[in-house]
Amino acid sequence: MYISLNWLRTYLNLENLDINVLKNRLILSGFEIEEILIKTYKNKKDIIFDVSTTANRSDVLSLLGFATEASNLFSLERKRFPYNYTNNYCLSPTTEIKTDFFGTIAYLGVVVENIQYETKSPIWLKSRLLNLNLTDIDLFSNLANYTMLEWGQPIQLYDYEKIKTLTGNNSDFVIKTRFAKQNENFIDSENRSYSLSPLTLLVVVNDFPISIAGGPVSMTASIDKTTKSLFVETAIFSPRVFRQSMKNVGIRTNSTLFYERRVNEFLLNSSCKRFLNLLCLFNKDIKYKPLITFLEKTQNKFEAIKLDCNNLKTVLGLEKFIRQQAVMPNQISKNLSSLEQNITKSTESFVIKVIKKLDFQVYEKSKNIFFIKVPFTRYIDIEEEIDLLEEIGRFVGFNKFSTIFPKKSEFGKLSRSENLKRKFRKSLLNLGFSEVFNYSLVPVKNFQKSASSSSKVLDYELRNTLLNQILENNYTNLKKGNLPIQAFEFGRIFVENNKDFILEYEAIGGIFGGLKWRSDWSLKSSNTDWFQAKGIFEILLTKLSLRVNFSVPELIPNIAHRKRVLTIKYERKKIGNFFEINPKFVNKNGFVKNVYLFELNFTKILKLIEKRKKTIYYPYSIYPVSKVDLSLIVPNNLNFMTISKTILSSANNCLKSFELFDIYKNLNVTSNTYNLGVTLKFQSKEGTLTRTEVESVVLDIKSKLMKELNILVRD
Repeated sequence: MYISLNWLRTYLNLENLDINVLKNRLILSGFEIEEILIKTYKNKKDIIFDVSTTANRSDVLSLLGFATEASNLFSLERKRFPYNYTNNYCLSPTTEIKTDFFGTIAYLGVVVENIQYETKSPIWLKSRLLNLNLTDIDLFSNLANYTMLEWGQPIQLYDYEKIKTLTGNNSDFVIKTRFAKQNENFIDSENRSYSLSPLTLLVVVNDFPISIAGGPVSMTASIDKTTKSLFVETAIFSPRVFRQSMKNVGIRTNSTLFYERRVNEFLLNSSCKRFLNLLCLFNKDIKYKPLITFLEKTQNKFEAIKLDCNNLKTVLGLEKFIRQQAVMPNQISKNLSSLEQNITKSTESFVIKVIKKLDFQVYEKSKNIFFIKVPFTRYIDIEEEIDLLEEIGRFVGFNKFSTIFPKKSEFGKLSRSENLKRKFRKSLLNLGFSEVFNYSLVPVKNFQKSASSSSKVLDYELRNTLLNQILENNYTNLKKGNLPIQAFEFGRIFVENNKDFILEYEAIGGIFGGLKWRSDWSLKSSNTDWFQAKGIFEILLTKLSLRVNFSVPELIPNIAHRKRVLTIKYERKKIGNFFEINPKFVNKNGFVKNVYLFELNFTKILKLIEKRKKTIYYPYSIYPVSKVDLSLIVPNNLNFMTISKTILSSANNCLKSFELFDIYKNLNVTSNTYNLGVTLKFQSKEGTLTRTEVESVVLDIKSKLMKELNILVRD
């Protein structure tokens, strides 16, 4: 949005206001100053502010709205504004109200006759538009754009005679809005063709399209040099419908921003009057009359908002600020000095002064309680008390408040559930998965429809599995020409038990596979097979320290492969399923092959972990380990288990552990023995073991192996 300082001076007295002060104050009030430009037209310089506003402040998109905001912030003297605040929607109270409009909040159509087409515009008009990056078209279009910039209300112009020609010169025609038909063709005034869809909103006369709502005008209704009468459209379309319509045809115009951010219907009538008054300056003999008006029925927007002064202290910390008597920066205009001097410690007095400066009205008050009425230009963004508090903070300046953090009584800690969730999430992300999020309320028709339905709301139900929507996510991705997704989701599921109660669980589901990969550079790329997929899933469970068992399920899900499906059990309790998608389902629904799904009941896992015995930790020895390797010649009739018991019985507490590291038997030679290699590890908790102490224990072990088991120990 561009703001011309020369144009702004026609509404406000800016003589004593420094440009840098204006810039800094606007930034502190929630505006973003993207750039400050200096433009020249006909040797006259103008300073242009490129300003961005928050999405809810559509009231400041116009020059008049911005002037009102600047006047409030800086207590600047207002010159005569070219409009009156009025709540009238129609030019004539007797105009018939039409109701056959779709995606439309308000619509006002006026017929203007006895006009004379002009291509040239006066210098003052051209300079206003060109400095704000609008093109010079013709007088009528320039006046419409001028009104749009001044008021924030786009105005669409049509040739009225052409409209009547479309209807066979029938004066009893109907103007309305409708959605386009599939592949309906539309040609605009510049002979560009559009193929429309049912998402595109059209303005039509007796079902003949005369424009894409808020966009280009049809070739059959556009104004040109032969135009003698105008049909002036001043409309407000639903922002959601308008955005969808414009996105569908790929159009961005100068008026797009105003329609998308919601034009104020209370300025509809006045902005139309302003355009007609400007038109009268160049066509004094014109006659105009309202042809059609429409206003969507809405609830009362002007209910008083309750404001508790105590909340000013708790939310904004305003009490200390009032005592400091610093409402605005000292360098702002001298007109603020009287306001600063009159501010007392009384919060009520302060609130009244600020509310009046913001053009709000104090409707009623009691002790520390106010009922505030907002002006009709601000009803869109100020709806409740917190909005009023923010507005007071903006007026004062957020840089004036000291930052106070709450005192920390104790350090918080994560619950066991949250810790386990984070482990799951980290492990899956490390394995290359992406997290997805879906609603718990799903359409009844789904890939995997359960035999028992949960609580239904119209055509929706609470999901009893995460896998349906994860499959939908994958299917949507494939339809758009992308690769299969490797994804997981944490969410809630709702399952009916045998007692007709619905139980709520937290679950984690996932999908992976369908992508070609290679385990070695020398091999060709191939799909993940069933055993590789099970291995990947086991890696995940191992990282989470979950020792699970797999078994064949009694009941196989409809979408599961009949021979590649497993039930997952933990502590002998079922906690989930793991399976490959059924090939029939893959072929029927257009999926890729070798895709695997898993779902775990997180609530059950958490309960089982909590019941598990606590891990007991023992202190470890700080002294070094001594290793001794033994080569044993063992009779064929002895196994290693028997040998292990003999070694343990002959050793003392210094033997920490032992392990088998080698086994050898010569198959070509007939022998009654085989060879074993064993490593003995010795360690004491009391001190470093000497060589003599270790050799003494080893000698006892050798002796016992020889005597009891007839095992020969080589030197």
